[in-house]
Amino acid sequence: MRLSGRALQAAYLLTVTLLFWLGMQVFHELGHVLGALATGAEILRVVLHPLKLSETVLGRNPEPALVAFTGTLAGSGLPLLLYGFTRTLHLGDTALQRAFAGFCLIANGVYLVFGPSTGPSDTGVMVTAGWSGGLLRTAGLLLAGTGIYLWNGLGRYFGMGEARGQVRRSAFALSLFLLALLVLLELIFQP
Repeated sequence: MRLSGRALQAAYLLTVTLLFWLGMQVFHELGHVLGALATGAEILRVVLHPLKLSETVLGRNPEPALVAFTGTLAGSGLPLLLYGFTRTLHLGDTALQRAFAGFCLIANGVYLVFGPSTGPSDTGVMVTAGWSGGLLRTAGLLLAGTGIYLWNGLGRYFGMGEARGQVRRSAFALSLFLLALLVLLELIFQP
């Protein structure tokens, strides 16, 4: 069965959404790991599994708020840097990478705005440590707004508007390959 038209677009959008969600979690947890290493925190395990929410479990943690914040910082900043790097050097599918960077900015921004202000969540840890909820919400709105700005004009690459459901087969193949690779790696390293 060969996909075409709206079926190909739907498959591409589903694949891209799953890829972006799992990829965003990888960068977010990488931020926690880098923050933990920089502050001398004890890393017990990092959970990255396609059927679970990601999590970095720490033991001793002398700077919990900073480690919590580095998840958002790297989870937003590294995909944006990757996009800038590939765009500058004309490497790969920059529309896909721009959309991914935008997704990561939006996801991390929304987390700062709507994340719980108590408990073990990143936002809860930051607020408990004395970080201003207003500051977190402002930063979150700036991140999400930047992500939406990056998404502006990308609709045609995903079959929206004038593209009338048409997407490049090569873009779908790339996103499917990357998703399969990421899922496989997560299943191998996190059974």
